[in-house]
Amino acid sequence: MKMQRARQAAAGVLAGVLLAVAGGGCVVYPKTPPLSQEQVMGQYNDNAQRITALWARANVVADVGDAQGHRGRWGSLLGSPNALLIASKQEGGSAPAFVLIGREAGVDIFRAGIDPPAGVYYFWYKFGDRGGGWGGKLAQADQPHATQVPVNPMQMVSLLGLLPLAQPGQTMQMKVTPSGKPIWSGGKPHYAYVVKVFEPAEQGAKPVLQREVYFAYSDSEPPRPFRIDMFDRQGRLRTRADLGDYRTVQMPEGPAQAPSRLTIAWPRIGNLQAGNQLDLALSEVQSRSVNPKVFDFRINLPEGLAVRDVDQPQFSPQEGSVQK
Repeated sequence: MKMQRARQAAAGVLAGVLLAVAGGGCVVYPKTPPLSQEQVMGQYNDNAQRITALWARANVVADVGDAQGHRGRWGSLLGSPNALLIASKQEGGSAPAFVLIGREAGVDIFRAGIDPPAGVYYFWYKFGDRGGGWGGKLAQADQPHATQVPVNPMQMVSLLGLLPLAQPGQTMQMKVTPSGKPIWSGGKPHYAYVVKVFEPAEQGAKPVLQREVYFAYSDSEPPRPFRIDMFDRQGRLRTRADLGDYRTVQMPEGPAQAPSRLTIAWPRIGNLQAGNQLDLALSEVQSRSVNPKVFDFRINLPEGLAVRDVDQPQFSPQEGSVQK
């Protein structure tokens, strides 16, 4: 009899959980009046402007492959940090310098980076006897072929909140999710301000959706992004990032907020995209000046590792530039 009652109680709990999930989870629709698009955009851009540099240790899990079927999985979110993340905005409005370095026993396992002086962005990995590399010119980083880079550092600086919500020429539309229809991200429901960012349209054509940014709409949380979806010109989802655990970072112009937990997925799309994922848990997040050589593509590339240029037929690992 006791066993039967225990089973009935367990079934009741399970039924309650399922009903809660079916009804949108335990999230309560906010009583706070929603902000305007200008207010959401203004808060985000003010925060982005204050972020001048980021330095953090990281626990990383990288699951990376390419169209040829080569795949490697490395890392752990537990234990001592196995990676370093560094970003620094540059004078003159160029792309921020950036690098995410995965290390094992003092040896670089992979690097995803932006080297503004060399004018390139890149990703390479070397897991034992397996390895590969991709790179391209910053001047062409907004072109469709840039999606060939398995882990795109240009996207990562945007996900970390270093760049404005929209670039010159782009337009935006915002809506607020209605009651009873939360957005699921990071295993829990959220009500959201959903901001759509559109690329400039050619004459007579509709604007092209470039990304959707989901900001928290809550009585207790400020409107910070918890999910970002990025699309190509054909409307295909190319990148989905779940963001959370924001940390306050002291900057020269005042405190800023930066996500310390990121799950970035590049879903498989036939032969176009192999299906990769990067999980990051950042710690000791701070603003710190570093030696610029840490961003240098050429001097940090393993000897003999070929890097394919996504803009041109061949990319020179020796010079960090395109071979004519």
